[in-house]
Amino acid sequence: MELIVSASRSIGAIPVLISQATLVAPDNSDAEMDRIRLEYQGLSHAAVIRAYEETYKVIRDLGAKTGTPVIDVTGLMNGKGEYFSDHVHTSPEGSAKLAEIVADQLGPILAERPPGDPDTD
Repeated sequence: MELIVSASRSIGAIPVLISQATLVAPDNSDAEMDRIRLEYQGLSHAAVIRAYEETYKVIRDLGAKTGTPVIDVTGLMNGKGEYFSDHVHTSPEGSAKLAEIVADQLGPILAERPPGDPDTD
């Protein structure tokens, strides 16, 4: 990810990192657990939660280290069954919510482009 951030900047792009929303949450119901399908992942529920948390930490830390904006959708979507068809794929409602969150957070990021940026002048 650090390479992608660096390469993006080297071509004049504005990198933005985004966390992945998932159905996985500490308080998943039995019905949600059936949709998570732990047998495909080879990890316990607690281990999957930990793996996602570690991934989110890498994204947040890289954002802080490189000054790259991070759009964090996890707190607004994770564990909300209506937003997911399985553990990571969004339902139509989830896709709409994800688009709304990204649009809300991306607008201010893009508005901060420096003067002289060819896309803003």
